[in-house]
Amino acid sequence: MFKLTKKDIHLNQSATGKIQAIKSIAQALVDADLVEDGYSEEIQQCEQQAASYLDNGIAIIPTTVSRHLIKKAGVQIFHFPQGIVWGENGKLAYIVIGIAANSDEQLTFLDKLTRNISKDGIEEKIKNIKTVEDVINILTGKNDKVTLLEHTIDALLDSIIF
Repeated sequence: MFKLTKKDIHLNQSATGKIQAIKSIAQALVDADLVEDGYSEEIQQCEQQAASYLDNGIAIIPTTVSRHLIKKAGVQIFHFPQGIVWGENGKLAYIVIGIAANSDEQLTFLDKLTRNISKDGIEEKIKNIKTVEDVINILTGKNDKVTLLEHTIDALLDSIIF
């Protein structure tokens, strides 16, 4: 399972475009010892095969073709305050998340992430990120009463033995 820490979050980044952003995030995944060298090249191929803009100013770099290069599960999150044009539709990504995962961990992470970023007003919060804690609160739904209730229900359901 993913454990999000402050060192996984890179605030106030800049890139000339999507490709440079992907290379920077891939290098951060290598530097964090989550993936092997060579990940950047493969992840760029992956990006060409699947759309990765989620919604509300967030894009992901998923692991689909490069799982053999994954050492352990983790994420690297880059914050681009000016936004990066992501995809053919010209939408801006302010947060881009590089995901390293070998299994269903990625699906669990994406499920929780999409629930948290689909809430009203989230894009405005993303545009106004100032601290690492802001990023954590947005992505995890911390300080959001609805999300806290969902997490409580999920924990209760996980504890029930059928």
